Amino acid sequence: MLTLVPNMAANKMEGIRLSRLRTGSIIYNYGAREGDIILRVNGHKIDSMEKGYKLWENLRKENYVEVEILRDNKIVTIAFDIVK
Repeated sequence: MLTLVPNMAANKMEGIRLSRLRTGSIIYNYGAREGDIILRVNGHKIDSMEKGYKLWENLRKENYVEVEILRDNKIVTIAFDIVK
């Protein structure tokens, strides 16, 4: 089961690290990989777990999602439309 872990740097949360991500899961199929750090969702910085969960809940209202990820010290952007 996917686990979301706070990514800490200099005693501050800087994104959420993906752990235990299964190959073939929906988030994997959209391009996320084990160890990715989600930094922003639709331009909103994730600097607390509360903020991350709130952003996740609000995605139901969105038609388009853009996720900024740190992977291997490089920024990767994954964007997709949400079909309702």
